[in-house]
Amino acid sequence: MGQTLDFNKRKYYLENDLMSYIALSKIIDSQKNKKGHYFVVGKEPSKEDKINHLLWKNIYKGGLLEFVDIEETDKIIEYMENHDVQPYFSDKSE
Repeated sequence: MGQTLDFNKRKYYLENDLMSYIALSKIIDSQKNKKGHYFVVGKEPSKEDKINHLLWKNIYKGGLLEFVDIEETDKIIEYMENHDVQPYFSDKSE
C-alpha cells in the first residue's frame, strides 16, 4: 500500500495523515494476519523546518514505512512486479 504525504504541511495535519495511514496499515495487517509493505511517497522537507524534517527522518530510517521520493516511484512498481502484488480491495461482489 502507498500514501503520498506533503511534508511541508503544518505539523498537526502531517501527523494526522501519517497516523491515519499507520492505523489503516495495522488494520490490514491484522485482517490478513501478516505484515504488509507500506510506502510513503513525498519529498524531503527543508532542514530549516526542524519538526517536519525530524518526522521525515524518522520515517526514512524507521523501517515501519518505506519512504520513496516522488521522483523515484518506479521503485514501487518494481516492488509490485517482483512480489506479485495483487489488489487488496476488489470491486467484484462475492
